Amino acid sequence: MPGTDFKFPCPLGERGVNQIIGNLIKWVLGVVGGLFLVMFVYGGFQYIISGANSKSAEMGQKTLVNAVIGITIVIGAYILVDALAKLFKLGLA
Repeated sequence: MPGTDFKFPCPLGERGVNQIIGNLIKWVLGVVGGLFLVMFVYGGFQYIISGANSKSAEMGQKTLVNAVIGITIVIGAYILVDALAKLFKLGLA
């Protein structure tokens, strides 16, 4: 019958699941990098404007240290996931 060969397009397009997961990981890393930048600037600002207030300076230092620890954990997790993906030949990124 004419007109009955209508096909629905695949919502994934030509991309596979691995590429979608890779794009998601890249997006999440971008968001985390932005959050790191905001926390780092906030901690530095807090430290600089603390003046003689040692409690405020200590809070600024803690914010800076926590931001660096957080980005280190995220980078380490990315390296681990990337190594596992290469090991199992998933090709996420």
